[in-house]
Amino acid sequence: MTKPRPADLYYVEWMDAEGSTSGWKSLVDATDGELVQCFSVGWVLRETATLLVIVPHMNTTPEYDGEVKIPKVNITKRIKLKIGR
Repeated sequence: MTKPRPADLYYVEWMDAEGSTSGWKSLVDATDGELVQCFSVGWVLRETATLLVIVPHMNTTPEYDGEVKIPKVNITKRIKLKIGR
């Protein structure tokens, strides 16, 4: 069995945009609400100057599942994690 190549594992806190359902709304309803703070843990698959792509699941193929593409401007905290043996 071949193990996937290890990548850096991170805990990331980030602010998510909020959308709404379709339909007509009053000004109060359309402007009500706040951004949502999110917490994610995953291996870095790709990083650019503006984007961080992390994934919580991978297998030996290697294939990945559950990737999250986070704009770097939305990241409020990022901590590199160590896996103990």
